[in-house]
Amino acid sequence: MIGADPRVLREMARRFDEAAGGLDGVGGAVQVWVDRSDIWAGLDNQLFRRQWESAGARSVAGAAAVLERYAAVLRANA
Repeated sequence: MIGADPRVLREMARRFDEAAGGLDGVGGAVQVWVDRSDIWAGLDNQLFRRQWESAGARSVAGAAAVLERYAAVLRANA
């Protein structure tokens, strides 16, 4: 990142880290609701939970991890 302002790169890294933390928080908050068994019972609940845990939760965690990796790249180039 030749020519980039190191101060700006560090700020970008900080914001990427904040966004990653936000996604982690959202994922955790959603998981709390998915884990609640009193919302509805039956096969639909089980299917929804399996789908969330196999795809949804992983997607949110994966997006947070990508942001963290880019934050590290930005910091390394600052």
